[in-house]
Amino acid sequence: MKTSALHPDFGLVVHDVDLNSVTDETFPGIRAAFEQHSALLFPKQSMDDATHTRLAEMFGPLENRAAMAAGRDVEFEVSDVSNETETGVLDAAIAHCTRPEAVYSHQWQVGDVLIWDERAVLHRGRPWDYSEPRSLKSICCSVPENDGLKAVKIV
Repeated sequence: MKTSALHPDFGLVVHDVDLNSVTDETFPGIRAAFEQHSALLFPKQSMDDATHTRLAEMFGPLENRAAMAAGRDVEFEVSDVSNETETGVLDAAIAHCTRPEAVYSHQWQVGDVLIWDERAVLHRGRPWDYSEPRSLKSICCSVPENDGLKAVKIV
């Protein structure tokens, strides 16, 4: 695969892979790059829903659940610690992840496919011109225990 850096600390731009043509033989290289770099951008793609789903299934079982969000407005609990400690943990994590040198803001182009690791990348939506059409498709895959569920990276 021909690649270049997406961000100095994480991610790759993959220049020469047509996601419509990914096979069981070519997927391991994509998966290895994903595991090492946490985010992969495939520019200039044209995928239908069936191809999108097939690619996602290669990463793992698809989930059928409501979307989940995390942040200040979402309640959560860390076992065996006080509410004050929970707040401190969240504050420290957000402060670390949102340092200017750790932030990547994508400038979307038609055909961009960005795949990121929910275990390693904090993300959020940004405002856009609501008068312009926008199409966003998302699929979440479950990660089984033997796939490194406990291996969380901190950049």
